[in-house]
Formats: sequence, structure tokens, C-alpha cells
Amino acid sequence: MHGASAVFVVQDGNKTACIMANFSADFLTNYITKTGPKNVTFSLPPNAKVLNTSSCGKENASNPSLVIAFGGGHTLNLTFARNATRYSVQLMSFVYDLSDTQIFPSAISNETKSDESITDIMADINKKYRCVSSNQIHMKNVTVTFHNATIQAYLSNDSFSKEG
Repeated sequence: MHGASAVFVVQDGNKTACIMANFSADFLTNYITKTGPKNVTFSLPPNAKVLNTSSCGKENASNPSLVIAFGGGHTLNLTFARNATRYSVQLMSFVYDLSDTQIFPSAISNETKSDESITDIMADINKKYRCVSSNQIHMKNVTVTFHNATIQAYLSNDSFSKEG
């Protein structure tokens, strides 16, 4: 199972891209129903959107972030960091709303839950991160699986680098 691949772009105030990502993603988690725990797997849909809470970051103040929203109140947030030679997805967080009956039918709770993890997604500055095979990020209660992922932050020319 994987959803359609989608391109996500974060731009600064001048409409210059600072983060670009192209991937599909699946989410695996569990929730409680009246009959007990239930596992659920769902995909990032093709109509997922970049939220305006995404940011190119501010020097010495905040890190760039890509925030993707979909469904009934779910968000995937990738926060980036860099040093002199490399950048990385420093933290990935996922917020999901159990009141979304499309994904969580018969959930006895309608609370919003969140989970987060550090990741091993990194690349050299001015190069893209590319992983064709599946890459799983394990959080406490959620596993996010990226498929056919291309991600680049700190873009220098408004598009993906040719080097990866």
C-alpha cells in the first residue's frame, strides 16, 4: 500500500523555494475501539497541502520546517537543521485526530494525539536526499514509511540539486 507521490514546496517571503520534498508516505498506528485495540495503516493522500506554518527559518532563531496537512486534522512536520557541510531532518512529528472516522472508525476517543522522532534523513549541503526504497521512521506509537523520497532543504537555486 502506498499513496500517490506528491511534491511539497516551502517558500520564503520572496517566493523563493527553501525546502522541496517529493515522496509518498504511509502511516501505521493503533487506536482503541469498544472491541479492543485496532491497527490501522493509511496513506498520505495526493491532496495533502503545505501549511503556512511551514517556514524557511530565521538565522540563529528558528529552523526551517515543512508542515503537511491532510484529512481530518492530521499533520506531518519535518524540522531541518544544518552544520557547515550537511543538513538533516532533525525531528519528525506527526499529529493525528482520532475523531476522523474515515481513518479511525469506532474509536472510543476523539482526542488529538502526537508523536515524534529523530530521523536518519541527511545529505550534504547543496545536494538532495534521495531514497528509492522504503525508509521507516519509528516513533513511539506511529511508524511513518516514506517511499521514493527526494528531500532537499537550504536550496540554492529554487529547485532540486542534480546531485544526490
